Amino acid sequence: MSLRFEGRLAVLGVAGEVDLATVDELVAAMRRCLTDDRVSGLVVRLDEVTFLDCAGISALLTARRAALGTGRRFHVAGARGQVRRVLCLTGTLEPLAGGPAPARGGRQRQPKTWV
Repeated sequence: MSLRFEGRLAVLGVAGEVDLATVDELVAAMRRCLTDDRVSGLVVRLDEVTFLDCAGISALLTARRAALGTGRRFHVAGARGQVRRVLCLTGTLEPLAGGPAPARGGRQRQPKTWV
């Protein structure tokens, strides 16, 4: 993983497989960014991710909720190939890419907090 800053925006580059065996590293990196008061938003670059399973998707969605719950921006970028297809099939590409959140019966869930 690589981390760079564009002003107050953190850009986290992820590579390889994101699955149950590797997701903790991604979660820790996103948590560090989203709990840093100097960071106003987080972009997770998926250009070099070759595999993404439900653990990775869940981690990204949790980070998105946490970011939005604290007024920070969050989105993923660069998803392609199989990773993009999985995000499309699960209906998570649009919200993770910064689009509207899926409707859930008009009720909004509270964001999870990072402890």
